[in-house]
Amino acid sequence: MEHEKLFEIAEQAVDEIRSNATTISPMAFEVWFTHLTELNPALSKDLLTAIKINSVIEEPEVEQIHKKYFANGDLAREVMTVSDDASVQIAKVIEQISIGDNSYKKYSAALKNSLAALNDASDEAGLSSIVNALAEATGKISDKNSILRNQLEEASKELSTLKEDFVRIKEEAFTDPLTRVGNRKSFDRTMQGVLDTARNENSDACLIFGDVDHFKSFNDTWGHLVGDQVLQLVASTLRANTKGRDLVARYGGEEFALVLPHTDLENAVNLANKLRQEISSRRLTRKTTNELIGHVTISFGVAKIRANDTVSSVTERADKCLYLAKARGRNCVIAESEIKEENAA
Repeated sequence: MEHEKLFEIAEQAVDEIRSNATTISPMAFEVWFTHLTELNPALSKDLLTAIKINSVIEEPEVEQIHKKYFANGDLAREVMTVSDDASVQIAKVIEQISIGDNSYKKYSAALKNSLAALNDASDEAGLSSIVNALAEATGKISDKNSILRNQLEEASKELSTLKEDFVRIKEEAFTDPLTRVGNRKSFDRTMQGVLDTARNENSDACLIFGDVDHFKSFNDTWGHLVGDQVLQLVASTLRANTKGRDLVARYGGEEFALVLPHTDLENAVNLANKLRQEISSRRLTRKTTNELIGHVTISFGVAKIRANDTVSSVTERADKCLYLAKARGRNCVIAESEIKEENAA
């Protein structure tokens, strides 16, 4: 996009913020600028909906949109930093290869000159001079090779470190920082892959939604630190009782999702009941005082992935099952087959 066009969009963004928001801030500018460049249709839809409802958007609403679409801004900046470092190291390698190439060219020229001189050599002194020249040239290329090898080894170590940084950043981008299980982005990406595989291979797959019972009361009674402890307890239990191919993700707030490829509905329900019993059997104590807080319970809804499913359709069914589990008194598991049976009756 041309600079003139970018400046024009930037000016338009400021004008629209003045008209539609209560506060001009870098956060608001990033939201409106992205909207006007048409780079993120989902962001534009949320923004326009908010404007339509409220006419003027308050700062918390802008912050909510920004958090939704730019939550990994720090990670993006970190990726740019690592990318710049990698570029520097690659440039160093190219430079050393170029130096080495020039050295080899000079050495090749010295060999050719010596070969020509050998044809013309008529005495011992001339031959000695040629041998000395060859020895000198060989010594220089040997020194250059040693320096080049050391520099390339150093650059290789740096690039290996940068590769590890990329792996770490990628992992952080798809990990919930509090519970260390997958985040919503990880869920969306994995769900689409599981849907495609189930459809193409005609294989079983299920989705489980779990929601911590009475979570608000933990926060209200014991504070947010204990609330965080509850979420970490649930997440660690879910992770410890699932297989490597399964995904455990924090879907949002106190709600968790388990994506289970190659798993039928019966086994998914059995797993959900095992998890429910495991979590309810754990005693929660306050870390700072060892004070007994009580037991945590969780409700689950289980849906089977169908061939014609989208991410939205299967999450909607799992959510309905979870809602019914809550309505039936919590600390239970409801599968979509039970809903079908009730409707049939």
